[in-house]
Amino acid sequence: MHAHAVGGDGTAAQRWLDAMVLAGLQPDAVAFNSLCNAHAKAGHADAAIRVLEQMRAAGVAPSAATHSILVSALVTAGRPADAEAALRQLVGLHERLSASSFNVLIAAYAKSGDAARADGVLRLMADARIAPTLVTYNTIASAH
Repeated sequence: MHAHAVGGDGTAAQRWLDAMVLAGLQPDAVAFNSLCNAHAKAGHADAAIRVLEQMRAAGVAPSAATHSILVSALVTAGRPADAEAALRQLVGLHERLSASSFNVLIAAYAKSGDAARADGVLRLMADARIAPTLVTYNTIASAH
C-alpha cells in the first residue's frame, strides 16, 4: 500500500486498504494517512477528503499529519481558499495541528504573491498556539 501511496496511485492504495478491511484488519492512522497522501500527491483533494471521512467512520482519530496532508491536497489541487477554510475550521474545532499544516498554505500564498493572505495564515497559526518554524519565517519572508 505504501509503495502505491508514495507513487501517488490512490486507486491502488485504496484497493489495499479495502483488502485489509476484508481480511478483518483495522487500518490505523498510518494506513489512512498513506492513502490520503496518495490522493494529495495526485491533486485529488475530494478523494483525500473522502479518506478523512472514511478514517473518522472507522473510529480512527486524525493526527496532525492527517490534517497537514488534507491542507496540502487542497493546495495541490489549486484550491488555497478551500485549504484556508478547512484550516480555520480545524483551528476552531481545536484539532491537532502542526506548523506544516500552516506552512503549506503560507507557501501557496507566497508563491502567488499574496503576502496579505500569507500574513493572515501566520496570524491564524498564532491563534492556534502553533509555534512558527524556520520554514514558516522563511516562507513569510519570501512573500514580501
